[in-house]
Amino acid sequence: MNRLATRNTVCALAILAGLATSAYSQGVTSSFTYQGELKEANVPVDGTVDLQFSLWTAAAGGSQVGSVQTVLNATIANGQFNANLNTSNEFGAVPFDGQKRWLQIAVRSASTNGAFVTLLPRQELVSTPYAGYALNAATLGGQNAAFFTNAANLTGVMSDARLSNNVSLRGANQAFTGSNTFTGSNTFNGANVFNNTGNTFFGNGAGITALNASNISSGTLADARLSTNIPLLNGINTFSGSNAFLATTLFNNTVGIGVANNSAFRLQLAGGTGVWRGGIAAGGTTRATVLGELNGLSVLGAHNGLLTAWAPLTLNPTGEALGIGTGTTAPVAPVHISNAAHFPLLVESNSTAGTWFNLRNSSVGGTYWHMISTGSGNGGGAGRLLFGTGPSHSATNGEVLSLSSTGQVGVGTITPAATFQVFNGTDASLTGGGHMISGDTAGLNIVMDNNEIIARNNGGGAPLYLNQGSGNVIVPVLEITGGSDVAEPYDVAAVAGVEPIPGMVVAIDPENVGKMRVVNGAYDRTVAGIISGANGIKPGITLTQTGTIADGDMPVASIGRVWCWCDADQGGPIGAGDMLTTSNTPGHAMKVNDQARSQGAILGKAMSPLKSGKGLVLVLVSLQ
Repeated sequence: MNRLATRNTVCALAILAGLATSAYSQGVTSSFTYQGELKEANVPVDGTVDLQFSLWTAAAGGSQVGSVQTVLNATIANGQFNANLNTSNEFGAVPFDGQKRWLQIAVRSASTNGAFVTLLPRQELVSTPYAGYALNAATLGGQNAAFFTNAANLTGVMSDARLSNNVSLRGANQAFTGSNTFTGSNTFNGANVFNNTGNTFFGNGAGITALNASNISSGTLADARLSTNIPLLNGINTFSGSNAFLATTLFNNTVGIGVANNSAFRLQLAGGTGVWRGGIAAGGTTRATVLGELNGLSVLGAHNGLLTAWAPLTLNPTGEALGIGTGTTAPVAPVHISNAAHFPLLVESNSTAGTWFNLRNSSVGGTYWHMISTGSGNGGGAGRLLFGTGPSHSATNGEVLSLSSTGQVGVGTITPAATFQVFNGTDASLTGGGHMISGDTAGLNIVMDNNEIIARNNGGGAPLYLNQGSGNVIVPVLEITGGSDVAEPYDVAAVAGVEPIPGMVVAIDPENVGKMRVVNGAYDRTVAGIISGANGIKPGITLTQTGTIADGDMPVASIGRVWCWCDADQGGPIGAGDMLTTSNTPGHAMKVNDQARSQGAILGKAMSPLKSGKGLVLVLVSLQ
């Protein structure tokens, strides 16, 4: 509150008469009534305030007379207030002794209990308060006090200032609190308040101007009496200003924003300035979903609340099974794209690192997968299609498959050096490892690493077939590390109840073409070789033609190193370098003692000794 305008409305004669009456009946007091006007920013105040009054001997400074009187919850009506002061001698029993007095007033809002604000300047009290002091005189102008208490003795016109504050003035601001009826032609020039519902007014109201609509609290104003700038619920309204509809609003007809005639759509937006035209922003001050025209394009996206930067856009955040359909009216997935064109989806960027497409499973054990169309800044070079794990490319957790634009495929490498390259892995074995596996590991399969090809069968070895059934296998150098002889498979017959086993000497079976028998006789010129596989030495090469006479069950070595069963008691002790031939012991060899008989019956040379009895001797097979 920045100004207090006050005025005393009780005339000296009226108070004097009242005081004189009090002198005869109840005794004179020094209390008086003060009426003031309170304004804030030059506008009359309405409401309740707390007031403090103090009496002083000067307009500024001076001495205080008595104490401070506080009036709580004083009613202010159109700026007007009344206060009965010094009712309990707050300013003293005789505060008015003929000297000038000034009233200092302080105010605060009744609802805050804050500090009082002193209003300046102090108000000088003149005439009326001193009428009480005049009652001490026995007579005034030769008349006693009773003369002045009779209104019939008054002449002339009493000034407005001498009237009671309960008397209305036509040119003043009034507060009519009673039930009043005005039937004549009345003119109220001041700011008057009629705050009693019993007040009645008659006439056509033609002369009423400057009405405050906020004071209308009942009744219904006809639509015809409203300004054309006020929208009507059942009318066609055009809002040309910047409007905000903050509450729930129902529009039962077509609505146009920025467009004058909208008959095609329930809601149509147009106009606007800058790059956004006809746009909707739905959201708050930090995030909003925008829909509209941007630089000539139809756009749906997410922005920050100030529409200065793009933000992520979330569709169907709860992940319902049936979601967004493009080109279909019945989507069967959260995102369902249907299009008659041969490319219904395009993901594009101009990043030199590439265009990334990520897939993620967030369940236990799930991971990120990404697919990249590489750019010039990617480690794999431009123009490749990479597949990998992890949300971003890295050296340790990155791409596992690469496709180049020239048709090269890399597994475990993003830069294949050939049409197909597999990189990384472990050493291949019968039970695991390898860089690449063809077949079922629980059955027949082939495993390869960077220098091995192994045929396997459920953790064990298996034959490896190269160019099976057609063509030749050509190698510049063939090194065999799994055996030391060249063998051919034959069907071998038993002799004298002796079944063929690895290491036994066999001879041609004259009764069965293409087959062998266990040898049974010394210096047999039909000798053909030794059954391979004894003492852990396997055939290095097996020559056969499956399904023909050149096939069989037992590998018979005709060249190479083979362990052979020998009988040193037949031909004598055997030493390294001795020539060996067949013996009378079935399937056993012996040392050659008769050179003439041995021609055409020599099996090979001994490479290990056997002094006596039967045993295995390492033989360098060389039929002669």
